[in-house]
Amino acid sequence: MRKFAFVVLFPLLCPAADITPSPDAIIEMARSVPGEFAADALIRMASLESLEKPRRIELLNLAFQRASEAQEPVKRQPAIVKVPGAAGFLTRAFAQDLDAMSLRLRSVESMEKLDKARASALFRQIPPLALPKLKCSDFMVYSVAPYYQALERLGSSSQVLAQLEGMSSPAEIGPASKLVAAASSDSDFQARLAAFVRGLGKIAGDDRSFTFAGDLGPQILPLVDAAKVHKVSPLPMLEAYRLYLVRNEQTARCVDDDLMGPVDQQTFVLSTGAPPVGGEGVNFFNEKLKTPPLQAIQEQEVTPTRLQGVAEGLRGCDNRDCQTAALQYNLLIFDPESRTPYPPAHKNSPEWQAQVKKLLEELAKMKPDTTVTPAQFYRQKTASYIDLLSLVPAGPLQEEVVKALVDFAQNNDFQRESRMEWFLPLNILLGKMALDPMGTGKSAPYLRQSKDPVVVMYAALEAVAPRTPDKLMSLM
Repeated sequence: MRKFAFVVLFPLLCPAADITPSPDAIIEMARSVPGEFAADALIRMASLESLEKPRRIELLNLAFQRASEAQEPVKRQPAIVKVPGAAGFLTRAFAQDLDAMSLRLRSVESMEKLDKARASALFRQIPPLALPKLKCSDFMVYSVAPYYQALERLGSSSQVLAQLEGMSSPAEIGPASKLVAAASSDSDFQARLAAFVRGLGKIAGDDRSFTFAGDLGPQILPLVDAAKVHKVSPLPMLEAYRLYLVRNEQTARCVDDDLMGPVDQQTFVLSTGAPPVGGEGVNFFNEKLKTPPLQAIQEQEVTPTRLQGVAEGLRGCDNRDCQTAALQYNLLIFDPESRTPYPPAHKNSPEWQAQVKKLLEELAKMKPDTTVTPAQFYRQKTASYIDLLSLVPAGPLQEEVVKALVDFAQNNDFQRESRMEWFLPLNILLGKMALDPMGTGKSAPYLRQSKDPVVVMYAALEAVAPRTPDKLMSLM
């Protein structure tokens, strides 16, 4: 079988190749790429109904194992979105579901469609969540709801109780409360609630997650009603939640907490130097959850001990090269004299096309310097290529943009630092090609000739196991 796979794979690596690869060829390619890419490809290949069921199960088992090699252990989302820069890029990077937990859950969910017993057995191999505390310098927080949803469907009773008692982050409280409410019997509810209370009592020391989680009172309130239905006193839970609020309010807080939440709503005023007096969580507890003999939370109980630290790495590239590229891009859209958008026909003019080539030359000359991090530089430069790709009509000039983007990415060392971020611009390009086969898609052969095995594999994968439009649009 190995010899056959190599024979099929070899033409894909040749410059003249433009044929649809076989499933065996792609599976063989997956063996030689990093874990998150291998697992992703194997999960997609396992979705092919043309493969026999035992083969699909085998691929999902292998995908589950390769997922452990992913650089990112758990999915995250930005806690601060009011500052333009890295948040949007990272949101889409994590939306690829290339972290270890997402890949494992995808393997399990695909297995459920084939064999639920095997899916349950596979899920029970996932290590319990153990989320490290975040610092004020972090601006990405954990997103764990999908894990708790799978835990309810597939986890054993002991696994459920262990996870509830082992909660370590405010990000878990909301999903965990739903897990408790989903108990199927009085005894099950009582055991889950007791474990939840024990877990709640240990969560502290992560202001970034605490502030982002916000008011959890509306998710605690249904448990009060459920406790009454199951003939269990809600008082120990309410006491634990009160202590959770006080313990996390009356501690060191991040200076930039006011940057989280909706733009038109600020719970704290930390950036002005005024001390917070408790947020909506405290108000909801006092108004909706306080039950005798518990007392209302007082102002002195929620005054921070000190303010410390702000999020780092939020802003994008703003050195002279990046500013120049942004200015030239704007000149492709707006007439500098009238400050109005150019009509579509203007893109056919030699002057406009010359401006595009000038921008490509400027982007090619852009080099990182000491004023920006490698991440900032990579995000900005690839974003410039992607924006330009959306602007330039199909044809030779668009093909130049594609080649410039692919050449920059495949020759960039940023892949070592963050494979998931490195791949995002290429994944967007693949999506654009799939959505527009007669436009951007005409450059697909160039990707199949790439010297990077990840690029070659995904170019082949899109032809054999294409993604649905909704999956592609989530990247755009």
